[in-house]
Amino acid sequence: MSVFYHRVKNFFPFRSRTNFMLSFLGVAGTGYFFIRYSNDKQFEHSTVLESIRLLTKNTQIVEMIGYPIDIVPGITQNRAQLSENSNVYQFLVRGPRGRLNISLCSEAKTQEQITNSSISKEYYIPDNSLKSTIENVRSKGGEDLLERTVIPAEKKFWKINYLIVDISPDYRIPIVSPPEKNSKKEAEVQKEVNVEKIQKDDEKVRKFLIEVYKEEADRKGNDIKSPKSEEEIEEIRKFKMNETYRKVGYVRSYLFMVAVFGSMGAYIYVIKNKRKRIQGSEIQYIMQQYINSHSYIRNKYGNNLKFIQTSRGSIIDQQAEFEQDFIANKGFGTVFTKGIFNEENKEWKIQSIKVGSKDKKGQLHDLFQLI
Repeated sequence: MSVFYHRVKNFFPFRSRTNFMLSFLGVAGTGYFFIRYSNDKQFEHSTVLESIRLLTKNTQIVEMIGYPIDIVPGITQNRAQLSENSNVYQFLVRGPRGRLNISLCSEAKTQEQITNSSISKEYYIPDNSLKSTIENVRSKGGEDLLERTVIPAEKKFWKINYLIVDISPDYRIPIVSPPEKNSKKEAEVQKEVNVEKIQKDDEKVRKFLIEVYKEEADRKGNDIKSPKSEEEIEEIRKFKMNETYRKVGYVRSYLFMVAVFGSMGAYIYVIKNKRKRIQGSEIQYIMQQYINSHSYIRNKYGNNLKFIQTSRGSIIDQQAEFEQDFIANKGFGTVFTKGIFNEENKEWKIQSIKVGSKDKKGQLHDLFQLI
């Protein structure tokens, strides 16, 4: 236990309260930014981006909170439950006039599972990995290569099961309504009616990356919104300016906090670890009195012992470690001293004193432990 305690005590964060504070601030700050980054990364999913697009196209939502609409970044407000083929989100969006709570549920199928155009139309949102594949292929060979590249069978397409704006517990606006469950009989009738259509639609399932690329381009092209009045233009300008100030303000706040706490920690660390002179210190005086009164020193070196004024070593925080040479009638040598300051009684305590003799060449020998 003592060996383990000694090792832990010598570990940087536990050497002193200052080290612990600096380590805690560093770990806490890094952990906060990592958690926030990981949380915000979850909301960069293609279905979340599609839900923002659908909200922007809804006139009622735009009238309530204005345009443009974007997700509110943060840790506490936004929640996500993610699995391999289904996601559930709850998050905040904001516009120039306010905020809204959004509930989103989506599910996915792989390209291999999409067997007809009806399913293809439902699962129309390409996964982020598929978007990356399209961009990589397009950067290498342009749209010509996209026309020749088959969609990988394992790539996913998503559909939105429901997208709901929660205005209050009693009032919701369904942008995409939850699917209603048909009865078993209705499902069988619908299946019989669509058998022939499904067989014909087998040939119309998207197969090449160019089809996905054009679908995305068409959706983005339809989303172009131009302000209709000077008031709306001014509202958008103010919103974008406030967003810029907010982002810059966050960065400045973080930098200010880092600068303040970092400066405080660095100042305290430097002050506590500042090297103080041994010459004229209390622990040097205690050591000299002890040496002069010790019988071993008197017998070995004589009574007329004088210390050289210069010393090697220093006091750092509450620890002192130094060595000082001396001259006596029968020879000369060096005293090696270690001490610690006791905060309770405000006194120095000698931990160890070693004395060694020196020959005419300055070589140390006959090292003897007094304490």
